[in-house]
Amino acid sequence: MTNKLDQVCTLLRGLNLTPKRFMIALSEEDDNNAAVSQHYCRTERGWDSTERLILCFKTRATEIVCAQKPQSGMAPGGSYYNLSTLADGFFSKAAQVAWNKELTNSSDKLADLDGSVLKRSRNPAVRRTNWVQTMAQTVCSMLAFGGNHHHNRMQLRNALMFLSGSVTERVSSYLNYIGLCSSRWTAHATLKALSKEAEEKLKA
Repeated sequence: MTNKLDQVCTLLRGLNLTPKRFMIALSEEDDNNAAVSQHYCRTERGWDSTERLILCFKTRATEIVCAQKPQSGMAPGGSYYNLSTLADGFFSKAAQVAWNKELTNSSDKLADLDGSVLKRSRNPAVRRTNWVQTMAQTVCSMLAFGGNHHHNRMQLRNALMFLSGSVTERVSSYLNYIGLCSSRWTAHATLKALSKEAEEKLKA
């Protein structure tokens, strides 16, 4: 099989094609020969190998996406925000924009996948750029938090917003369980840390 692969790759290079460009062209081309191959992939006889190919791509894509994650370590160099060192600048617009950019850059493959899926919607409202970006960034952040609870910026921010918005403890527990926010205890501890900073500013 190795020799056959080498021969095929050599032939494709001679035609100025990459394996991926060839497969995309084969699946999209309207030529009769290509159409026959496309139809065969959907038949009962050809479906088993088609399914293996799809699962192979899915596995590889999953590995690539899972390998991407935000920078570990303490903020601002990393993605972990310690309650004892949290400052009110955490909530600034500039800090939010910078974090969104860093998250998207560190998880660009997943962000692109999420964004491309959302943009296909026929609903004009769904196509709005900010909505698409927010959804993609939220998914990336939830997965990063699921892999490492120290990647917690969005979760801290959401926990405080939910607490101030009178979201019930049961709902907060569920949102924490799916990785959308930090725990209610963490939200209270964060408020305590921020209140100390505000108190020191007033005294000054």
